[in-house]
Amino acid sequence: MLKKILTLTLLVTAIYGVVGSYFAFGIDNIKYFTNQSNLLVLVMLLLYLGQKKLKYQSIFYYIALFDILLTGLIYNLLLRQYEAGMNPFQLTLVFINHTINPVLYLVIFMLYMEKPFRVKDFYFMLLHPLGYFLFYMVFGGLLRFYPYPFMDPTTQSLSMFLITNLLILMPALILLSIGITQIYRSELDGGKR
Repeated sequence: MLKKILTLTLLVTAIYGVVGSYFAFGIDNIKYFTNQSNLLVLVMLLLYLGQKKLKYQSIFYYIALFDILLTGLIYNLLLRQYEAGMNPFQLTLVFINHTINPVLYLVIFMLYMEKPFRVKDFYFMLLHPLGYFLFYMVFGGLLRFYPYPFMDPTTQSLSMFLITNLLILMPALILLSIGITQIYRSELDGGKR
């Protein structure tokens, strides 16, 4: 019963968050990591609820977990200040996409989803965040758009940009991905090793 309640709740909030964001902020809102992460969570939940299982489905569950946890952590720690000027509908969407969906997906992942079990699988979690970052480092200048202030090299000194992204965020992402992998490996081992 709890499984049905949790998965139905996440299904409703994920649909509301993904679709609502496009209505509230426009279809080009897909350029933000938050919206990509929430869309990935919705797709993974639909796959989880479906009957057919894909070969690498557990890896994609894992990638979605890392993405949505990053979404929640980075927004709530670094970007919450940018909520000013939003209407109640937009604030509700922001809360659902950055807080509710990360928590619900984490709980469902921990309780019900199949998990990869090797520590070396941590690098799968980094694929989307690193690809996203590299895309904007290569094309951000051409597009004249950087989705987040810490990714924008035009608004900060080169040394601050490098310190923030290469010396703080990159090691934090790697440590977080290894930590999550180790936690689930220990859980799967059942403390036997």
